[in-house]
Amino acid sequence: MRASYASLVLIAFTLACGGDGGGAPTGNVPVVASIALSDPPASMTVGQSAQLTATALDAQGSPVTNPGQFTWMSGSPQVASVDATGKVLALAVGTTSITARVAGVQASKSVVVASASAPKDTISTLPQSFLPNLITISVGSTVVFAFGGGIQHNVIFDPSATGAPDNILITKDVNVPRTFAARGTFKFDCTVHPGMRGEIDVQ
Repeated sequence: MRASYASLVLIAFTLACGGDGGGAPTGNVPVVASIALSDPPASMTVGQSAQLTATALDAQGSPVTNPGQFTWMSGSPQVASVDATGKVLALAVGTTSITARVAGVQASKSVVVASASAPKDTISTLPQSFLPNLITISVGSTVVFAFGGGIQHNVIFDPSATGAPDNILITKDVNVPRTFAARGTFKFDCTVHPGMRGEIDVQ
């Protein structure tokens, strides 16, 4: 009986003193303050995949070692899915957000998916830019403005350019053609999103 009691005392003393070889005190473990998330391509096409990476950072901006398992989520899985490693797969035309989360902190990036079969003379509207924002066409050609992603845009041509086609008023989720019957350089803006500009060179 005495030997058993002595053994219990020894075990309790060992645990109290940290004799089990445990790691550093939890108070010294860096706290995750933010996540650095890599940028996806400016625009993905249906069927294309891209690998995103996430890095946990402490309050000083230094990487946190072993912050835990990241979880990934797509805001619109029907537009683009993301697996447990951060690999994004474009599924349908549109815009979604990809989010990485760990230790109660999260970060997101916007992903834009365009049609892989878009005609050459097509300009798509991204959330804050035209894609492409500069094209060259022959006189008499038609350019299709593809308004996708559920975001409202417009196309306002520079009024000083002679022969510019009609402006396109605020719209979304439609394709609007414009034919250029005169040679020249035709600059245009989306006034809904300041700084969103493009240019068409008609030769």
